Amino acid sequence: MSEAAMDEVEVLLRRERRRQGRERFGLVVMVAGILVGGLTLTLADVVAISEGQAGLGFMAAVAAGGLGALMIMVWRRGRTARRLESMIGRRDRLQRVRNDRVYATSLTGWGMVAVSLSALSRIVYGQVQADGGDVGFVAGAALAPWLVVMAVAGWEGLARPNRRWLEDEVTRDMRQRALSLGFIVLMAAMSGLFILGLWHRDWAAMAFPAVLMSAASVAGLRFVWLDQQAEGGDGG
Repeated sequence: MSEAAMDEVEVLLRRERRRQGRERFGLVVMVAGILVGGLTLTLADVVAISEGQAGLGFMAAVAAGGLGALMIMVWRRGRTARRLESMIGRRDRLQRVRNDRVYATSLTGWGMVAVSLSALSRIVYGQVQADGGDVGFVAGAALAPWLVVMAVAGWEGLARPNRRWLEDEVTRDMRQRALSLGFIVLMAAMSGLFILGLWHRDWAAMAFPAVLMSAASVAGLRFVWLDQQAEGGDGG
């Protein structure tokens, strides 16, 4: 690759990182809106908040979710990303796709946790729906963290047929460091959950999906951060 082409790639990389940062911030805002909505519905079931408070919380959730979705649409991949992908190698393209997936699942899993909270509260407090819909939502919340773990560990569909491009010593080191941090978070959170369960078993059960998702998200976001540091020439 000529020096001029390398300079162009560097410029495109900087532009793409800025765009990606804005897009990811939009994803954070959207997931935050979903979380607010889920918490509002759960509080309406458990604490019996007023209709006005529930309506206000739900409107805030819709506004935040809509704003986040709009930001994602505005800052979606465009010509800069396509031009960059045409100039970099297959390994770099696949690694960027992998990191996007890890980041997305690390956040969107919280959406599943949020929508399951109301269903989980009905199960914990003895109000299971006859059609089993609540059980399905709760099962989805329990499985969501595994999507992050599978993406980080290289067990998902993208990684298996592309191991020669995605597996190297640096990736294995990043994976080990990310999963180790996630495991530490999981152990600490589960210890706290055990102590909480001695006094409030219902609270411990309600918090369980969030604990699993927290550990998975920490591992996923740590992996993405380490990869960005390595890409920038810093071992992190």
